[in-house]
Amino acid sequence: PLGLDAIEDRIQLALDLTDVRLMLEPDITELAARNRTEEEAAQLTEYCDAVRRKIKAGEDYLIEDMRFHWYLAKCSHNLVVEPLMPIIDAAVISIANITRKELLTATINTHQEILDGVLERDPQAARAAMSLHLEMNRIVIKHAQAKTKENE
Repeated sequence: PLGLDAIEDRIQLALDLTDVRLMLEPDITELAARNRTEEEAAQLTEYCDAVRRKIKAGEDYLIEDMRFHWYLAKCSHNLVVEPLMPIIDAAVISIANITRKELLTATINTHQEILDGVLERDPQAARAAMSLHLEMNRIVIKHAQAKTKENE
C-alpha cells in the first residue's frame, strides 16, 4: 500500500512504519479492550495462541502475527481502523524481516500481555503492552540501522 515497495532503504522504511504503528496501534488496542465482544475475545485468544505455537515449533509465524494485529483492529469496532490494516500488515512484514529472529520470546510475551489487557477489559494495560511490543521492535530496528551504517 501507498507505494511503499518502491522505497529502497528497507531499514528506514521499517523504522518509519514502526513509528506509524506507534501512532495508531496503542489506541486501537485500547479501543479493542473497551469494545470487544466475548466471541471476539475467544477468536483473539486463538490468534495469540497460534503465534505462540508457530514460534515454539520454529515455524514461520508471520501470517498468524498479522491476523492477531488485524483482529485487534476488528475488535476496536472503529469503522475507519479496519481499512487501514493493509498499512499495518505491510509494517508487520517489513519489521518482521528485521526483528523476528531477535524477538521471538518477546513477541510471545508481549502478545500475551496485549491479549490479557483486552480480555480483562483494561484499556491502559492493553495500550501499554502494545506500546512495549512496538518499542522493542523499534530498538532492534535502530540497532540494525546502526550496524548497516557501520558497514558502509
